Amino acid sequence: MIGSISSAVFYDFDYGFMDDTRAADGDHTDALLVIDEPTFTGCHVWGRPIGGPEMSDEHGFYSKVLCVALGDPHQAHINRLEQVRPHRLVEIEHFFQTYKLLEKKETEVVGWRDRDRALEVLREDRATWGREQAR
Repeated sequence: MIGSISSAVFYDFDYGFMDDTRAADGDHTDALLVIDEPTFTGCHVWGRPIGGPEMSDEHGFYSKVLCVALGDPHQAHINRLEQVRPHRLVEIEHFFQTYKLLEKKETEVVGWRDRDRALEVLREDRATWGREQAR
């Protein structure tokens, strides 16, 4: 479950997680979904990974996976990070730089990584989940 936000900011994307993954922080892998209409809590959406921000905060270094909704005709053509409007990426980055400020916590977007890195993160986090479930 995604925690609440203390700042007066909004998501310019849907925010959730990838099923059957376990990231380094012990949670499921964070997923950012570019979609024209917001979804709702508990909604499952098929998405195509296209890249993602690598970040650091008080818990350390981690990656998020940016996806486009497969069912959104306005996003269907996007296969790579470079195809997303550059300003949209700036908006996402700005969100993560500011959403914890009222909690006196800092978050830094270290950089954007391409589709291959996003797929690598997912493979690693799915393998971690698989090992965890096999115990």
